[in-house]
Amino acid sequence: MNEFEPPVYNAETFWRQVQRGISGLVLPDDVSDPKNEAAAWGVWHAYLAGRAQPTWHFDSERFGDAMRTHWPGLSRVWIEESDRLIDGKMVYGESTVPYVPGVGLDWSANPDRTMNWGGLHYMFFLRWPIRAAMLTGEGKYVRAVADCVQSYLDQIDDIRDEAMVLNRGMKAGGIYAVWNTLSVGLKLKALGEALYALRAHPEWTVADCRAASILIWRLGQHLHGQVASQTAVAWQQQLNFIASGSGGMGGVGALLPEWDAAEGWLEAGRQIQEVLLLNQVYPDGFQKEICTQYHKTVIRSFATLQMILARRGLPSFYDTEPFRARFLAMHRFLAEILTPDGFTPAINSAVYAQDWPAFLASGNTFFKDPVLQWHIDRGYHPQFVPVQKAGPGWGNTILNDLCVPNPMGVQQRAPASASHLFPDSGIAVLRDGWDREANVLILDFGHPEGGHAYGAQASFSAWVKGCPAALSPGSPFAYSDPDYRTWYYGTRGQNTVWIDEDDQDLWRPGEKRRIWGRLLDWRDEEAEMYVRISHEGYLRSKRVRHERTVLLKKRNYFLIYDLLDAAESEVAHTLRWTLRCPNELREIENRMVVSTGDPGIKLAPAWSDAIHNVEIGWGPSMVPLTYRQNMSAQKAQVCHVRFVQEIDAGAQARFLVLMISGECQDGAVQGEVADGRIEVTVTAWGETERIVLS
Repeated sequence: MNEFEPPVYNAETFWRQVQRGISGLVLPDDVSDPKNEAAAWGVWHAYLAGRAQPTWHFDSERFGDAMRTHWPGLSRVWIEESDRLIDGKMVYGESTVPYVPGVGLDWSANPDRTMNWGGLHYMFFLRWPIRAAMLTGEGKYVRAVADCVQSYLDQIDDIRDEAMVLNRGMKAGGIYAVWNTLSVGLKLKALGEALYALRAHPEWTVADCRAASILIWRLGQHLHGQVASQTAVAWQQQLNFIASGSGGMGGVGALLPEWDAAEGWLEAGRQIQEVLLLNQVYPDGFQKEICTQYHKTVIRSFATLQMILARRGLPSFYDTEPFRARFLAMHRFLAEILTPDGFTPAINSAVYAQDWPAFLASGNTFFKDPVLQWHIDRGYHPQFVPVQKAGPGWGNTILNDLCVPNPMGVQQRAPASASHLFPDSGIAVLRDGWDREANVLILDFGHPEGGHAYGAQASFSAWVKGCPAALSPGSPFAYSDPDYRTWYYGTRGQNTVWIDEDDQDLWRPGEKRRIWGRLLDWRDEEAEMYVRISHEGYLRSKRVRHERTVLLKKRNYFLIYDLLDAAESEVAHTLRWTLRCPNELREIENRMVVSTGDPGIKLAPAWSDAIHNVEIGWGPSMVPLTYRQNMSAQKAQVCHVRFVQEIDAGAQARFLVLMISGECQDGAVQGEVADGRIEVTVTAWGETERIVLS
C-alpha cells in the first residue's frame, strides 16, 4: 500500500499561482527568502481586508444587521454557544469541545472515546463564533476561531485517532478524520467563511490569515486532485460525502479568484453538484439515502456554492433548468412531510428537527416560490430557533443577509393536497389537514442507496390529533452510542412487524443493491387515504413476505393491516407487531392498549385470540424537542407495545389494528377474511361502519 502523502505547503509553488497585476495585490517576485514570504502574507492579508467582492454566500458587512432583524432568537443562541466554546463548555454530541483560549484544541485527544471526535474535524463548531463576531464585532470570537485554525495547521500532519473510535488504527484513523472527502469539504466551508468574514477585523492577524489560507490551499488541492481523476459515476457512489466536498471546494474556489488553482476547484464543484442533483436526488425530491438528515446535508452543501453563484448573477440551481425543478423539489419535500407540531420526521438516520424554516427561507430568497412561502409564513417567527440534532441546526449556516422570511411582494399559495406520495423515493404521507390537530402518518417503503437507511421497511411515524403517537427512533448523538445498532439501526426499534427478534435484511444477494419496498396501491379520496405496500426484508432470512396497508379515515382514525405470508418457509416464526409511543402504554381488555397523554392514543387489534401475548416495555429513541440549551432530553426512553403471534410454516398470519385518539371510549375493530379481502367493521364515536380492504 502506498503511504498517504497529502499536499504540502511550498511557498514558491503557492505564491507562483497567485495572480499578479491585481490592484492592491503587489507581491514580491521571490518568496524563497523568508522575509519576502512574510511580506507576501502581509500584502495578502491587507488586500483581503480591503476587498469587498466576491462575497461568501452572505455579505459580511450586512449579515449581522440582517440576522438581528429577522432571526434575533437564533442570533442570541449563536452568541451564547460561542461564549460556551470560549468557556470550555460547548456541548458537541456526547462530549464537550476541548477549546483552550490562546491555544486552540488538541485535535487528537478524545477522552470520552466518542465518535463525535471525528465530527470535530468538520469544524462545525467554528461557524457559531464566526457569526458571533459578525453580530457583535467582539474580538474574543475572532481569537477563538483563530486559535482553532492555527492549532489545526500546527497539528494537521500528526493528528491521531488516540481512542481508535474509527476502527482504523491510530495513524490511519487520524488521516481519515482529517482528509476524507466529507471532512475536507466541511472544513473548507468553515475556513473559507473565516477567511472572508473576519478578514477586516483588527483581531484577525496576518498569522491568522496565513494559517487559514494554507489550510484552504492544502485541503483544496487534495480534494481537487482526488475528484478530478474520478468519473461522474464514482462521484455518485460517494453520496453525501462528496456533496459536502463539492460545497466546500466549490465555495472557496468561488471566493478566491486570485488563485489560479481555484478556477479548477470551482468548476469541479459545479460539475459534481450538477451530477449529484440529477442522479442522486429522486425526481420526487428526496435524496437517495432516504434520510431526512442527510437530505438536508445535501441541500446545505449545494446551497453554499449555488447561493454564491446566484448572488453574482451566474447560472445556478435557483434559475437554470433542469436543476431548478429538482432543487425546488428537495425544498418542497421538507415542507410536505411536516408533522402538525412543526417537525420534519426522523426518517432513518435523522432526528425530529425544526430547522426546515431556515432551509425554506434561505432557498426562497432565490426561488420566490409561493408554496414554500406559504409554509414559511406558518413556521417562522423572529424568536424561533431552528433545531436539529443536539441544538441549533447546522442548516442554519446557509442563512444569509438576503434572507427575509416575510418579504414584501412574494405571493403565497397553499399546497394542492395535504397528503403526498413520493413514489420514486418510497415515502407516503397520509394527512387530513395542515392544522394543529391533523392526523398524519409517514410510511417508509423506501428505495435507499448507501448505508443510512435502517431495517425499517413498512415502518411509520404517526401523529394523532396533532400529537406524536408513533415515533421512529432516528439517530443518536453519536454512532458510538451502545444502543445504536440494536434500537436505532435495527428492526427492534421500528414501527413494523419484527420477526423472530431478528433484523430485516438490508441488501440483496451480493450486497450491491439495497432491498426496496414496493408500492401496490395509493388512493387519495375526499373521505379517506389509502396506501398498500410490500417488502422482502425477511424473504431471504425467513422466507416470509410482508404486505402492509394503511387507511386514514380523515378526521377520525387509522387502520393498519398487515399480511405475513410464510408460504415459502419450512419453519414457524414469531411475529411482533410493534408501535413505539412517547407516552406510557398499558393493556386493557381484549388486548387493547391505551396511552397516557392528552389526548393519547388507543390501539385496538382485531383477531385478539391469535395474539398470545402483549409485550409492553421501554427503549431509547430520539424524540421531538424544541430548542433549549441542554438538548440531552432529545434522546429519551419511549414505550413500546408488541402484539405477538405465531405463524406456522407455509401459512399466513394477519394483524389488523385500529389507531385512534385516546378520547374515543368505544373504539374497536373486527375483521373477517373473505375471498382474499378483509371485511372490516369499525366502531368509533358511537357509530359503526364497514370497510373492505383488498
